[in-house]
Amino acid sequence: MFDSATAVQEAAYGALNVAAVTGLGAEVWAHMPEIGPDADPLADSSVVIIHDTSIEPIGGKDGGLDKVTFQIITAVRKPDRGILTQLQGAVREQLEDREIAAFGVLLSRPILTSADSELQEDGQTYIGKQEFMTIVQPL
Repeated sequence: MFDSATAVQEAAYGALNVAAVTGLGAEVWAHMPEIGPDADPLADSSVVIIHDTSIEPIGGKDGGLDKVTFQIITAVRKPDRGILTQLQGAVREQLEDREIAAFGVLLSRPILTSADSELQEDGQTYIGKQEFMTIVQPL
């Protein structure tokens, strides 16, 4: 069965789990990691998470054409936001207007639609959010 959200998640993971991102000390996660007293994904590295997706069916000749918006969350625990800025730049470089691929679908080149970042209350954790849009069509 065709699932636009899964296809985009797989394509984004493949595009981001590369040295341009991981070489900056980040782990790429396809889902939000477990966070708690015994599980802190920011303890040893920064993280890039393929997060929320939203799907808007837009028809197409035979149907099945979807506009998919997806978020990439970047989190770092450092004394300044420099590494966050570098990671967000690497994410953008790997996704924006690049060919991405997933089995059984055609994907348009993603477009960056928004980006922001903010310092959290602990004074050392920075969270960045980038939102991209792509069109997905089953083969």
